[in-house]
Amino acid sequence: EWEEGREEGEKVKMDQSAVLDNESDMTSNLLFHPYENVLIVTDDFDGISVWNFEAGKKEKSFSNCNQDESRMTCVDWLNDRILAVGCDDGTVRLWDNVIIHGSGDKSVKLASAFFAAPDMNAGLRGSGLVMEYQATNRSLICAGNSSLVRVWDVAAEQLSGQFLTGSDVCVTCLTTAYDNTVGEVGAFGQDVIVGGFGDGELKVWDLRERAGGGPGGVLGTHGQW
Repeated sequence: EWEEGREEGEKVKMDQSAVLDNESDMTSNLLFHPYENVLIVTDDFDGISVWNFEAGKKEKSFSNCNQDESRMTCVDWLNDRILAVGCDDGTVRLWDNVIIHGSGDKSVKLASAFFAAPDMNAGLRGSGLVMEYQATNRSLICAGNSSLVRVWDVAAEQLSGQFLTGSDVCVTCLTTAYDNTVGEVGAFGQDVIVGGFGDGELKVWDLRERAGGGPGGVLGTHGQW
């Protein structure tokens, strides 16, 4: 189809390059690899597929081994190699050997698993678990259907800090000032976290502040989720 260009009003033609049939009832998450021709696709329960999107070929599929009624709500790459998968029961599983080069062992391996948000319950309405990985200090920041934002030290496999959300609604998204794609820190600095909420609020936390405190400020609000 043709779409109007936003800046100069020119028309841009969008060509379909491939159709990837994941053979599932619903797609819950999509995640490109930063530089490999790889697309991660998750379904509505515990199925994970690894696609070569240029070749239009499914390279492999595997189970996230979810507990009953839980669903995958977020995926992220840790240092371009480990795939982190978060579920609405608060669990995070770290998968290795997702991308294979050459003729080595092609089986996916569970590198680690832990309860990133033990106060979450599967099957509830809301965002489930959301997370953001900060490569500079190997921190996995987790929030969602919880009153806390938790910071996990992935290398040490332990909780390094937690902060109150100061809200009764769920966190729907997280971001930090670190850009994984270029390896640079933005103007806010690497210790600043911004979270979006289901009621439209945007709140800011600083990892240098005392753990257990609330957000340091509110950037603004939107009308709805």
